[in-house]
Amino acid sequence: MQRAIGGKAHDGALETAVDEGKTYFKQCTRCGHWVCPDVCWNGSAGLCEDCAPDEQEELRAQQAQATREQIQTKTRAQDYTQNLDFLGRTPLVQCANCQAKLAAGQKFCPSCGAPNAAAQVPGRFCTGCGTGLKPDQKFCADCGAKN
Repeated sequence: MQRAIGGKAHDGALETAVDEGKTYFKQCTRCGHWVCPDVCWNGSAGLCEDCAPDEQEELRAQQAQATREQIQTKTRAQDYTQNLDFLGRTPLVQCANCQAKLAAGQKFCPSCGAPNAAAQVPGRFCTGCGTGLKPDQKFCADCGAKN
């Protein structure tokens, strides 16, 4: 296989191609890397940008990074929940019958109609709607049922 692709003609063509390619690149005398002159070469220093970064370009990159970090720090320090009242909210409870979420003040589950035990007052309850009744109450104030 080596004889088919190798030989003097192949080696000569490869050397010519390498020499021709070198005209499009610059070799850094410090690290030895070949780099493109348009992007990776610092002409004022005569070295590649890995060895001698462009000061203005590096300054802009560091400023952009610092800006990102400062934005992250400030947004984390900001209290976005200061106007939310978590403690004054009515807690959510689950219906004992169907596990639907309902507010503690709801008397009945909107999904299945079962009485909400969390909204009940201890003692007597209306036989019609389940509302808590006072001991001397004969009629329910919510549904009017006789108890």
